[in-house]
Order: sequence, then structure tokens, then C-alpha cells
Amino acid sequence: MIRFLKDLWHYVRLVWRSKFKYMMLLFALWLYRIDFMPDTGGGLAKGIQIVSVFGLLYYIHKYRRNIVSYSCLQTNLAIKSCLVLYTYAVVSTAWAYMPTLAFFMSFQNVVLVMLMVWFFNLFRDFKSMEIGFLVFALSSVLFECVVSRILHPSVMIHFLGGGSAAALIFTYSVAEWMKAKDKKRKHFLKYSTIISFILMVTCTSMGANAAALFGFALACLFAGKVIFAVFIMFCSLFLYANGDMIDDIILALNPGKTMEMIETGNGRDAIWETLLNNAQQKPLLGWGYACIERTAPDVLGGQILSDAHNNYIGMYGSLGVVGLVLFVYHLVVSALSAFGHRMKVGYLGLFVAMVTAAVNGYSYGFLSGKGCSITVIYFAIIVLTFCYRKVPYIK
Repeated sequence: MIRFLKDLWHYVRLVWRSKFKYMMLLFALWLYRIDFMPDTGGGLAKGIQIVSVFGLLYYIHKYRRNIVSYSCLQTNLAIKSCLVLYTYAVVSTAWAYMPTLAFFMSFQNVVLVMLMVWFFNLFRDFKSMEIGFLVFALSSVLFECVVSRILHPSVMIHFLGGGSAAALIFTYSVAEWMKAKDKKRKHFLKYSTIISFILMVTCTSMGANAAALFGFALACLFAGKVIFAVFIMFCSLFLYANGDMIDDIILALNPGKTMEMIETGNGRDAIWETLLNNAQQKPLLGWGYACIERTAPDVLGGQILSDAHNNYIGMYGSLGVVGLVLFVYHLVVSALSAFGHRMKVGYLGLFVAMVTAAVNGYSYGFLSGKGCSITVIYFAIIVLTFCYRKVPYIK
């Protein structure tokens, strides 16, 4: 484990010593702003976010001049459908409840997708590309989890973004670990699985844990580990038949919460009901990207919502029926893109991680208005459905 962490640090230091160090610094600054700097209206948080996003865009264009045309015209349907969705989100600025917010949040996602396209096109073989993905994802989540515990010292901490991102890494890693034959790759995937599992559990996100369990069952099934898949199903049926045990287990896995909080999703029921009622006022085009949350300031006693806590409700409320259709279409074609190549190395992990993200999206709006680490890692997974098949296994 220590050696694996040293390897991660070694890769991070290599990037820091390269010409891409300013891009890494800008991304870390963006991640810190998103996770740990609330927008209090003073302008500093907004300024940092704007500088980091446009700084990343400058360097992407500097190192690859045709990044826009390449991303839009020469990639696969998974990437193109994602860019169409967020381009439409940018257009929603024209009728948005908060035009400036709608423009920046949607434009930010377009930049992040292109950042991932640029990043993974740097690699020339599958093994280095997969290591690049896992190092990027794990170092991002480790950065978040370490800083969150410095600010709030505790082993167990409710950190939705970190737990959700770790769930994607965990399901990808465990799916590929079960199929891997290359000893070095299997070793790397094993420790990636262990570390991401620890990070996921200690972030106490019930939605992320449930989504990861579902993804793990799928991984077992398609990796030929039918016994494990059946065991998970048996445990689920057993718990369903013994309802009195479920409460104790849930409370043990979610320290600091009561059953009332868990059953209502920490107030999500009230949030969803309010947002759906508001969404029905503009059903076709919505209130503008990331804006439906801002139409309900009273749902949490005056606190402004930054997240609809549901990708699907968030997309419907912000982009209307049109946006929801585009979003579901993107999810379907992306999943099919990975599932159709599931016998090839890397693709089972991508498929399982996508399903985990789709399930987790029921409780976390990381694609419908909230930009965070899981958003970028999801974009990385989408881009890898294209980049994995472009390169040989090893150069």
C-alpha cells in the first residue's frame, strides 16, 4: 500500500516537473474552489473559478489548436452527445433565470470535456493511458479527502463529492482487476480498488455506497464471478426479508445520521417536490442550466441550493423536456459504446463505472448543475470509450 502511494506521488511529481505543471496547478485551484470555498458574494471565489477555467482553456488551445473541431467532429457518439448536451445548455443562457450562472456553469463543462479529450490523447498505449486515468482520478479524490479532513478533523466525514468520485474509481478498478492477467496491471488495479473503497466508505455517502454496490454486482456478473454476484443478490434478499436488521446496518454505515434523515434523503424529498412543481411552469425548455435549484430559496429555510440532488430532475427543471431527452440519449449511447466492447480490456470497467454514475445520479446532481471531481471523472470515463480503442495495449 505504501509503495502504491509512493508511485502515485511519483507520477504527480513527474507532471509537476513537466511543462504541464501550470495546468495541474489550475485544476487543483479549481477543485479547491469548488469543494472548499463557498461563494459568499464577495467575488473572490467566483474570480478563482473563472481564472482557473479560462486558464485551462488557454493551455488546452495552446497545446492543441484544433481541440474544438477534433472533439466535435472526430470523436465517438458518447463524446459528441455530451458536447451537444452542454452546448444546448450554453444556449439556454438566452432564457435562463440567471443568465450569467447558466452560461458559466455550462461552458465550464464544455471546457472540462475538452480537457479530458486533450489529456488522454497524450498517451500512445493502453497501459499508460489507464495509469494516467487512475493517477488523475485517485490524486484528485485524495486531495479532496485530505483537505476536507484538515478542515474538519475526523476519520468519517460526510463528503458527497469525494465519496461519489471514489465510487466510480472503485467500480472501474474492481471490474478490471477481476479480469486482468497482466501481473503489474493487476497489482496496480488491486491497490486502486482498496484505496478507492476506503475513501468511498469513509465519506459516508449512502447514495455513492449503494451505487457502488450495484456496480460491483454487475462487475462480478460480467467478469464471470457469478458466485459473488449471486452472493450479493442473496444478501440483498436476506436483508429485504429481515427489515429490522436493515436499520441497524444503515445507521452503522452512516454515522451522524438518524433514520428520519436517511429515509427522507437528508431533505431530498422536499427538494424534489419543490423543484418538480417549479419545473412544470417551464416544461419544454426549462429555467436555464443549473437554474432550477435557484428558484427554490425557501426549501431549506432560505439557504440557496447549489445542487438538485438528482441529475434527472435537475436536467428536466433546468433544460426542460428537450434537455432531459438529450441527457438520457447521451447516457444510453455512452453505456452501449462501452458495453459493446466489454470483451476488450478496459471497457468492462468503463461500463460498470457508467452504470454506477447513472445510479448515483439519482441522489446527486453532478451533471445537471454541480461541477465537482465526480463530474470530471465521469467525463474522463466517457472520453476513454473513444481513446482506449485508438491505441495498442503496450507500445
